[in-house]
Amino acid sequence: MRARGAQITFAECYQHVSPHTDCQYLTTLWAQKKLHGIVVTSSEVMPHLLDLAGNQPWLKHIPLFVNHARIAEQPITMGLTVKVAEAPGDEAMLALLTTSSKQ
Repeated sequence: MRARGAQITFAECYQHVSPHTDCQYLTTLWAQKKLHGIVVTSSEVMPHLLDLAGNQPWLKHIPLFVNHARIAEQPITMGLTVKVAEAPGDEAMLALLTTSSKQ
C-alpha cells in the first residue's frame, strides 16, 4: 500500500487481557444452583476461564457452550462437558443453548 502512495498508521484498539480475579462469583452462583452453563466464544478466553476456575468442583458439573470445535479441545482433554454449536454465529449458539436447556 505504501508503494502505491498510502500513508499507514498503526492504531491498536483492541487488546485481550487476562482477568486478575478469581471465580468466587461463579462458585457462589453454582452453590446457589443458578449456574447452568458457561458460553465461551473465543479460543483465547477458554484458557483464562480454565486457569481461573482451577480445581473448582463445579467446573466438572457445568457444561461449556462453544461456537467452534477448536475452542472445545482443551476442556475436552480435561474431561469437562463441552457442547459445540453446529455453525458460527449467534443463531447457532442460541439453537445449541435452547436445545440443551430442553434436555
